[in-house]
Amino acid sequence: MVDSPEFFLERRSMPKLAHAAAGKRSLRRARTLSGLVALAIGLILALVVEQFHRLERAADFDRHQRDILLHASALQARLEAEISASLFIADGAAELVSVDQELLAPERIMTVLELIHRSGRHVRNVALAPDNVIRYIYPQEGNEAALGVDYRASAEQWPGIKRAIEEQRTIVTGPQVLFQGGTALIVRTPILTADDVYWGVLSVVIDSASLFDAISRPNPDMDVRVAVRSIASSGRHRLVFGDGRVWEQEPVVLDVSSPGASWQLGAVPRDGWAEVNRQLEMLRVAGHVLVLIVAILSFMVLDNRARAASAALHDPLTGLPNRRQLHRRLKRELQRAERSGDRLALLYVDLDGFKPINDRLGHGVGDRVLADIATCLEAACGRHDFLARMGGDEFVALTLRADTAEVLAQRLEQAVQAAAAAAEDVVAAGLGLGASVGIARFPDDGDSMAALLHTADDRMYRRKEANGPRRHP
Repeated sequence: MVDSPEFFLERRSMPKLAHAAAGKRSLRRARTLSGLVALAIGLILALVVEQFHRLERAADFDRHQRDILLHASALQARLEAEISASLFIADGAAELVSVDQELLAPERIMTVLELIHRSGRHVRNVALAPDNVIRYIYPQEGNEAALGVDYRASAEQWPGIKRAIEEQRTIVTGPQVLFQGGTALIVRTPILTADDVYWGVLSVVIDSASLFDAISRPNPDMDVRVAVRSIASSGRHRLVFGDGRVWEQEPVVLDVSSPGASWQLGAVPRDGWAEVNRQLEMLRVAGHVLVLIVAILSFMVLDNRARAASAALHDPLTGLPNRRQLHRRLKRELQRAERSGDRLALLYVDLDGFKPINDRLGHGVGDRVLADIATCLEAACGRHDFLARMGGDEFVALTLRADTAEVLAQRLEQAVQAAAAAAEDVVAAGLGLGASVGIARFPDDGDSMAALLHTADDRMYRRKEANGPRRHP
């Protein structure tokens, strides 16, 4: 079957499974693989950075939590000391009154209350309620609204007083709403006579703001925010003093010893746990930047290796496989044919009349003509054929169908003629261009790569001599 020149020219512009295109696809696959490997390296290193950051952050959090715990423990100790001082005053007054009943005489009670008020560091006012009715309060100014109040009528304050009476001990309640306005902590102490008969209750109102300031004052630069809350038997929490938002930030929690009350002290860093170590976050960012740089460099190295490997196996001018790749492919196909008993054919193609094109029209035109010829030769090959450029104006085709070698040789010659006819510079210069093809078959003409190439080359030269000089028709 003879194909027209238009056939090769049309096939040249059509997408096909050509060897040059296959080489480009192979390079693209290699570059894609390089990108995937670089991406995998980047992901692995990023995971390492994240794991390191997680462990360091946990360790840093533990260290910082221990620091906060030390600060909180110091605050806890000072708070318990301040509460104990208030309890000591109330207990001492109750004990004194129980021993000396004359102190409960109306003309002496205010003196006792004034003494208690002056003795306490954070005492806001002191009230005495014989038979649970407030009859005396110091100072009176600003507290008049509390006089005459029966504790038993107060749903908020009576439970704490009742508990102190039943347990016959001093307890701390609050923060509670005061009758005269505001809220405060209240130390409740039952007053007993010498015969252990309940007489009334002594209430020492503690200024919680002053108390909080006292425990914070020794170290005002402490980088900690604290809050204290009370816990009712129902489990309900109530803020005693401090910043209530502390309890929303996973604070370090310590129990505070307070008679008759369940208190907790919570502490967090002043700027919150999220701001514990900004330097660690900066190291994390720097680590990911370094990972990105390593990934990019890895891709560049692998991509350059892929390009170099592709360039080592392909002809840079035509994109066809080169001599090295031909030897690899031929060796592999010969080994396969020896095992399977298949026959192969090697076709050695040499261009006739190409040297005058380079000499008269220049190497630029010659290179362009060579590239066009390579494309047309690819169009002449089938899916079971392999085409390579040996160098100069020589090409080799390997076909797995030895019985159609003559047909392929004819098509290769036609392909060269079609490319020459389409080269306007060559036609205008009146230069002729053709091809001579030599065929060697395996195993008939040799069972080694060297033998087949030698035979095909020898027959190609004999064909060239028979064709004679090429002239433009």
